[in-house]
Amino acid sequence: GINAEYGMRTDQSLTFHTKSPIISTEETKNEWPSVKALNHRLKGLLKSLETEKKKIAQAGMKELRNREKEKKQEEKMKKREELNQEWTKREKLDFYRAIVTFGVPLDEKKETNVQLIQEKAKLKRKTLELIEKYHVEFLQQCRDAVAAGVKKEKEDEKEKEKEKDKDKGKK
Repeated sequence: GINAEYGMRTDQSLTFHTKSPIISTEETKNEWPSVKALNHRLKGLLKSLETEKKKIAQAGMKELRNREKEKKQEEKMKKREELNQEWTKREKLDFYRAIVTFGVPLDEKKETNVQLIQEKAKLKRKTLELIEKYHVEFLQQCRDAVAAGVKKEKEDEKEKEKEKDKDKGKK
């Protein structure tokens, strides 16, 4: 065990010893590197600590820039979506022309084929949901216009009848 190892270390007849075989632990405790060597080691530690701090700071800045970039991209996408939801005069006119020229296309289920309207009106930037929503609004505007026209015609007929009654009453 340990005694055998200690015996081997102290044996002068073994060839691996070149200097005194035993170094007392008291001597090793008192032996410190020189001040110059300690300063050199301390400077090296401080430099490595500083570079690690810089790396961490750079990683934090990079992460912050990535977050800002993602926020900007999200804002851009929101603006695009908002712009796509707004209908330009040209898009409205193209939609109107497609409806007037080709009629309201129906699919097998007798529902409006919005995809065909999108193709005919060349509304590539608009989603099918937006086109369908605009189609419903457009139909409502048409119904309102027809109802206003019918109401106007009835009022005109009533006025004409009153005028005829007045003319008959004068004669």
